[in-house]
Amino acid sequence: MARKGNAASAAVRRASSAKRNEDLLPVIEDLRAAGWSTPQQIADGLNGRGITAARGGTWSAVQVRRILKSSIGLKADALRVAEDSHKAIAA
Repeated sequence: MARKGNAASAAVRRASSAKRNEDLLPVIEDLRAAGWSTPQQIADGLNGRGITAARGGTWSAVQVRRILKSSIGLKADALRVAEDSHKAIAA
């Protein structure tokens, strides 16, 4: 019985997370359109708008990367490549 409950609970958490990510995508796209391109800049933008992370805290670059990876898929890889390029140029 416990396995069925755990599976059901996991499905509810996944659906809730997917819905939250879907709701955040327009905000993230607005930030990106305004020139906030790195995960840290996007995290700062979300924090600046008063949008809390899933557990009520502040956003970090890692959390933004996870949303981009799960919601945008290949665009997250492109973002990471661009971020790595900027680091290489700055070095």
